[in-house]
Order: sequence, then C-alpha cells, then structure tokens
Amino acid sequence: KDGEQIQTDLTAFLNKPNKDLTGVEFLYQLVTFMSIWGTSYTQVVRGSRFATLQNQSLENLEADKMVFDFKNKIPKVERLKGNDFTPEIYYRDGLLHPIDNENLLPIFDTVIFSNPYYSESRLKSLQLEVSNVQRNLEFKNTVLSSPTGIGMLTSDNKDANGSIPITTEEKKEMEEDLAKTYGAGVNQIPVRVTRMPVKYESTIPDLKSLKLDETQTISALNIFGHFGLPKELYPALIKGSTFENQSVSFKRFLQSEGQSLADKIARTFNDFYQPTDGLLKLGFNHMPIMQEDESVKQDVISKKIDNLVLALQNGAINQNEFNERVNLLL
Repeated sequence: KDGEQIQTDLTAFLNKPNKDLTGVEFLYQLVTFMSIWGTSYTQVVRGSRFATLQNQSLENLEADKMVFDFKNKIPKVERLKGNDFTPEIYYRDGLLHPIDNENLLPIFDTVIFSNPYYSESRLKSLQLEVSNVQRNLEFKNTVLSSPTGIGMLTSDNKDANGSIPITTEEKKEMEEDLAKTYGAGVNQIPVRVTRMPVKYESTIPDLKSLKLDETQTISALNIFGHFGLPKELYPALIKGSTFENQSVSFKRFLQSEGQSLADKIARTFNDFYQPTDGLLKLGFNHMPIMQEDESVKQDVISKKIDNLVLALQNGAINQNEFNERVNLLL
C-alpha cells in the first residue's frame, strides 16, 4: 500500500491457505498443475458466500479430474468463453464433489485461448521432446541395471569344420542353470557360469554411436526454452557452470517468466478478493539472489520519489498525480 509492504488478514490467510499446505507449497502445487494441464483451478472453500477468511480455505484441483459441460452448445470458438463453459463436478477420493463456479479461480498459462476453463498445456505441446528424453533415460537404465550386460552365450566347441552348435540337452541344462541361479534379481549371482565351453557375445550397441546424449540435450533445451528457462541452466545441471553464469541466468528467468507468472496469480486473487487495504503482489525480492539487484533498484526509486515529493511541495503536480506516479514506480 502506497509503496509499503504490509501484512494484512488476507496475506496471513494466503501464507497458510489450508491445513495441509503452506503458502509456498500451495503456489508450488498451483504452478505444477498449470505446467501439466495448462490451467490451474483453485477452489475457494467456505461455509457461505460471506464467510470470513478464518472460515475459508483454498485447494488446487487437478484438471484431469474435473468434468465440464456447455451451457450453450454453440459450435463457434469465439463463443466458448466465460460462463458458456461451466465446471460441474470434481472427483476426489472416489466421490463426486460439486463445484461452485463463483468460487472457482482458473489461472491459465497461455495467451492462445481466451477461455479460462481450457488451456493447452506446454508439456502437452512438447510430447515429442519429452518422450525422446524418457526413451533415452529408459534405455540407459536398462543397460545400467544389467550387471552382466546385454548379450548371448554361444558354443566355443570346434571341430575341423568350425564351431559345433550347442546340443538340445546342453541348451536345456544352461537355461535351467541361468534361470535358477544367475541374473540381476535378489539373491541371484550376477556372474553366469556354465560347464559347457562357451563364449560371450555382446549385443549391446555402442552408446556413443547412438548419440543419445546429443538428442537428449536438444530435446531438453527445447523444453527449457518453451518454459522460458535460460539455456545456461541446463549445462549447469549436467556438467556444471560458473556460479556467476548461473546467478545471472536465474535472475533473468525470475525477472521475466517468473514475475509474469507471479503477476497472473496475484491478479487473479486481487480480482476475487478485491482487498481495500492495498494490492496483493507476488515477487522474489526476499530471495538472496535478488537482494543485490533489489537494493540498487530501491535506491533509484527512492531518488525518483524524492523528486516527486519536491514537485508536490512546489505545486508542479497535485496529490492524485503524485500517487499515480509513485504507483507506477512501485
């Protein structure tokens, strides 16, 4: 309020919106749901429309557990907005729970759709990249979880004509030994031994030749870019980078994508609760990584406000103009 950060009943409530989550955990869950489904639905739970904050709680609803219905079934995209698309029920604990549309706060993470009840997920639009990363990791895990490698045993018996195939009896005996005693399971021996003269032929391809790391990096960078994450953070995760580069990249992300998302969430709660003692604002100024920048910014703002105070005292601007300019600075 007027440039001052104050604590009110509303901020206290949002710092503990329900019995299970703190404010930070609640926001983390909200943003996670938004990333998965494109839209996050926050339900205001209260006994009556005029219940006090002390008698309220907030809960985030998973979009895939909600059922929607059209009030007006008009097959035109431009008409599918606002109350034309009304949520009806929500599945939880195997039961159906009715939703009060007036107490539902949808927050959507896209500018493509104007309908707040439907939004394309960023992750959904990245299915190819996500599945590529998943396949690469699964393949590597398969190799790593096989202590004896991936291959086959072949006969090492030879006569004048070359290798002698394993007989039916030998094959059966080897299969029984391998299945019973040897393998990667619990209480099994990872080294396989047989009485027959055999040799081991590896059938696993050369991982380097498959270029899995390169394709995984490309896919990961596409995912990072789609979420506005700086590309410098990805190499920092896999092979490290300088602390300075990480700090600069992280600051840039918070000041752009992070703050934009925070503003969407704050605007939604401001529109719903309409606080009279100031506006809610979500920011990252409390984080140590932002302290240095915040100190410089506050010095600049303070000097500009001092100049506005002088202009107000000299009659160059009136009180309303002063308030408007201060709000713009803050």
